[in-house]
Amino acid sequence: MKKLFAKLPSDIKDASTLAFGNGFALAIPVLLSPLLTRIYSADHFGTLTIYLALIGFIGAFATGRLDFAILISNSKKNAAHLFKIAVFFAMVVSGISFITLFFTAGLIIEVFNAPGLANIIYLIPLNIFLYAIISATQNALNREKEYRGISISKSIRSLFVGVSQLCFGLVGFNQSGLIIGKLIGDVFSGGYLGFQVQRLGVYLSQKFTLKRGIVLFKQNDKYLKYNAPHATVTALSTSSTALLLGYFFGDKIVGYYGLSFMVCIAPVTIISTAFYPVFSQKVSEMFNSGIEIRSYTKKSIQVLALISFIPFILLMIFGPDIFSAIFGEEWKTSGDFVQILAPYLFLIFILSPLTYIPLIYDRHRTSFMFEIFATVSRITGLIIGGVLGDIFIALILFVGVSIIVQTANLFWISRLTLRGHA
Repeated sequence: MKKLFAKLPSDIKDASTLAFGNGFALAIPVLLSPLLTRIYSADHFGTLTIYLALIGFIGAFATGRLDFAILISNSKKNAAHLFKIAVFFAMVVSGISFITLFFTAGLIIEVFNAPGLANIIYLIPLNIFLYAIISATQNALNREKEYRGISISKSIRSLFVGVSQLCFGLVGFNQSGLIIGKLIGDVFSGGYLGFQVQRLGVYLSQKFTLKRGIVLFKQNDKYLKYNAPHATVTALSTSSTALLLGYFFGDKIVGYYGLSFMVCIAPVTIISTAFYPVFSQKVSEMFNSGIEIRSYTKKSIQVLALISFIPFILLMIFGPDIFSAIFGEEWKTSGDFVQILAPYLFLIFILSPLTYIPLIYDRHRTSFMFEIFATVSRITGLIIGGVLGDIFIALILFVGVSIIVQTANLFWISRLTLRGHA
């Protein structure tokens, strides 16, 4: 088996390493979820989903996206400076978040129908900082091809999240157990990643000079100007679903949505998050060497479509039966949601790793326009369904416009690879 593995192409081996770690990491919450759904109610899952939506929205731009510049940095010293700049941005954004929450916490809880956040909403700034640190350290390890460390960190996070949530639920912390468990997992995962970055030496030990930092910031300010707003809009598009569902339908419906999304996104996340670091590093090398990336991109699309088609078809057909059998009859509604969400997530599965391509072609603005249009369309669909008081109309409109926009985006990215070196 070792000899066979050694003969595989390096990018496939790297992706396999990450996929194995991601698969183990995502298997834990999926395996524990039948127990968690019998300890925690849909309202509790709804509170967690809204909490994660708020973190995901703010965390998306917490580093100014400058940590993504680490990947294409031409020297390790420059990469170390960019790492420190990204961490500084995260500290500032987390601090501003805390001050903002101090004045608006009550309003947020009321607007999104999330009374369960009352005692734990001030954990959000800390979780935003951890979110940003994990992103920055993963990109640093990605640049150095330390895929094993990234894989292990995901497993650590998942293990501590799952076990903590289960233990807190068993001892009666139903209202806050899911969120505190998530925070504990992030702390241990972030700590492990920090240790791995420290082991590399230069990222933490390299002396930071303000002059070099300013030069690098100016050279890479496109990430802050274009990619950070893009990431913010993308996060808004994702987070707005849970937040708007909370506003119109309450946290119980958000809980049903949250479980359906978590289970349905599992196969997406296992492969796409394993493939993205390898794909982005590979196409960066090819692009910088003047090698055309169209064939590699086309092959990647075909592979992702092939391995995901059957699982998503099964979810579309048998979603309600699967959820009621595994999670309990109360969660059949989540299965109904999965049937609607599956086609959208199938496209996201294929498209997610490819979103790096516009960055290397410096097509931030066009990519940003796609995301703005998609976000406005999705929010409009959700609002129409919310005003009509029908959750299924809201989700169908959300998925319908998403499929149209993402298909157009996929064709645009594919055509972009016809271009030579920018």
